[in-house]
Amino acid sequence: MPSNSTLPLIADAEGGNATIAPLAASTASGSSPDVPQALIDHLKLREGWRTKVYLDSLKKPTAGMGHLLSAAENAQYKVGDTIPDGVLNAWAFADVQKAYADALSEAAQLDVSDQDFVNALASVAFQLGTGWTTKFPNTWAMMKAGKWEAAAEAVQQSLWFKQTPVRVEDFESALRAQITPAPGAEPTSTIA
Repeated sequence: MPSNSTLPLIADAEGGNATIAPLAASTASGSSPDVPQALIDHLKLREGWRTKVYLDSLKKPTAGMGHLLSAAENAQYKVGDTIPDGVLNAWAFADVQKAYADALSEAAQLDVSDQDFVNALASVAFQLGTGWTTKFPNTWAMMKAGKWEAAAEAVQQSLWFKQTPVRVEDFESALRAQITPAPGAEPTSTIA
């Protein structure tokens, strides 16, 4: 089983911070990409963990590690309901796997192999959904053209930035880290 079998989280009794706990994944070994622990830790930090269904900033029912409830899940769980740990863990595992697989595909289209950048793409896909590139077609086109600074500036001007500035700043840093200095020039640090 891939090392991502340690992904799932168990929240404390108040539904606060989660701790890593083993998950018996139902997927066969090698059937999904091996999600780096750094990505899991970053998503936990940015998304948090809640055991009860709540409305997110867009008033959508959400639970666990930022999992948006599907129509079927909404029929089963209402706002305020406590979700069993096993269900939350399965949602987190599936959501992270889906976002990471999408990020690997996007990185391949961009011809980028930098793991930190792949993780940043996965974080975007986790937050905005795997179709995020269709929501930001101009930014995606700039990325495909290697116009990393322009792409970073574009996301900073978006409604997404107004809603979750820290998440966008994470992505801006990752975009700027892709800028290749001119031959003989000193590389620019993206560390704040």
